[in-house]
Amino acid sequence: MNRTKLKEAENTFFMQYPGGFANPEMLEIAKKHKVEKMNRMAWESFAIDQFENPGKISDSMARVISQSSMVSPF
Repeated sequence: MNRTKLKEAENTFFMQYPGGFANPEMLEIAKKHKVEKMNRMAWESFAIDQFENPGKISDSMARVISQSSMVSPF
């Protein structure tokens, strides 16, 4: 994991959406998606202890991506 790039992405996000996910524009977008369900799934799937099993992480990535409303299967 490249923490530098992650921090850069975070800073870009906060510059575009002050207040983060509490930003009114983000709240409007969130109404169209299963945000809480996907958040819970991601937190459980990618908890630190899950990284002991690379196969499980790969399966989790595929599951999260396939269930995301932001990714088109086409």
